[in-house]
Amino acid sequence: MSGSNSFRGLTGAQSDIIEYWRSLRPPLGLPTRGQLDPGVLRAHLSSISMIQVEEQGSLRFRFAGSGLRAALGQDVSGKRLQDLSGASVDMLSLGITAAIERQAPVGGVIERTRDRQVWLRLPFSGSDGEGLVILCHDVLVREELSQPSGRMSPGMSATRTSLAA
Repeated sequence: MSGSNSFRGLTGAQSDIIEYWRSLRPPLGLPTRGQLDPGVLRAHLSSISMIQVEEQGSLRFRFAGSGLRAALGQDVSGKRLQDLSGASVDMLSLGITAAIERQAPVGGVIERTRDRQVWLRLPFSGSDGEGLVILCHDVLVREELSQPSGRMSPGMSATRTSLAA
C-alpha cells in the first residue's frame, strides 16, 4: 500500500510515533527494524512492544515495555502471542493482520468499563530485509481522545473496534 493512508493517530503519542515511522519509510517498501532508534521513542518505550512475525505465522514478542508487563502481570518478552490467553491475546492481536496487509499504520480504540485502550500497530521489515516486525503501542486512557489532523484507520470505530476483512 502506498503512503496514502491518512491515519495520523488518536493521541499525541500515536501521532509522534507515526510521524517517526513515516520519516524512516523508503519510497517503496517498509522501514526496517534496524532503522529504529529507541532514543527517539524514549518517551513512549514503556507502552511499546515489538512482535516478530515468524515464518510459520507465529507472533513472538521481541520486546515488551514496562507498561505492558505491568498491565499483563508478566514479562512476555520471548513468548509467543498464541501462548497467552484471554483478553491479553485480544488486546495485543488487534490490528496486526491489518498492519501487515496494508503495510501502513493502523489503530483504534476499545471502550472498556473504566477506561479506553488506545492501540497502534506499525509494520517494519526485518533488519535483514526478510520477515516482518510489528511495533505495537498500547495505552489505557481515561480522558477524552482527540483526533489530531487525521481520523481513525479505515474500518475502525471510536466506540468499538472492527477491522475490515
